[in-house]
Amino acid sequence: MQIDLQAVAQFIKEFQSIIAVCIAVVGWIITHALTLRAQRMHLKNQAVNEARIELGEAIREFQGAILTTRKAFDNIMMLDEGLFVVLSVLPDNIHQHLETIQNLHKPVEFSGNTATGKWARLLEDNEILFPYTRTCREQLLNRYANLMVKIVGLCVQIVSTTERIDPKNRRATLQEVKGLIQASSIDVKLDHYLRLLEDLLVYLQNRSLGPVVGKTIDFRSKNDGVRPMVVEVYNGDLEIRCPGTPE
Repeated sequence: MQIDLQAVAQFIKEFQSIIAVCIAVVGWIITHALTLRAQRMHLKNQAVNEARIELGEAIREFQGAILTTRKAFDNIMMLDEGLFVVLSVLPDNIHQHLETIQNLHKPVEFSGNTATGKWARLLEDNEILFPYTRTCREQLLNRYANLMVKIVGLCVQIVSTTERIDPKNRRATLQEVKGLIQASSIDVKLDHYLRLLEDLLVYLQNRSLGPVVGKTIDFRSKNDGVRPMVVEVYNGDLEIRCPGTPE
């Protein structure tokens, strides 16, 4: 049996052409798949970053409301006793600061787009992007509700005290009001809440931007007193814990 070398050579040549075409097609498929994957990652990172920016602005706005609340109580604590003894406007000044607090934390507006409610709504709406924040969000809402109970109760006590003010002894009334604020430790409670919001912001940035830029922001130390803080538990979720609390 004779082998037709010319036919074999022709077959090899055609086969090489087929292999070259196959390699080119496979290469195109791989390149296309990688391009699609890169596009999906880009869209995901873009969506996460845009949501993070909006969330960050909302949380900062909420922090501003908490800071304004603390400042209102601080302003009452710094009222000049002698001035108000002369001008006789002590109740009006105290009520003005209480009105500032009331306007910031109206329950009817909490679920809307106000500073006190927008951050929570955005976190819930974007839970598919930030699933690890659900427990932390619920804890922050519960703490805010408890904080509002204390704030409202304190405001009621202050109003009640100023309504029975003795025109001849305004200084004693002012001292009583200051004593109520000091005994409530409302400044400490507001400070703790502000730090929890800051913890959440740090985690949002680290989880969203950390993998992209290869850097992270330092967290608060777990040795930071007995103050509650946002921590990452074993399953990756965020929870509010006090130092020493087991996971």
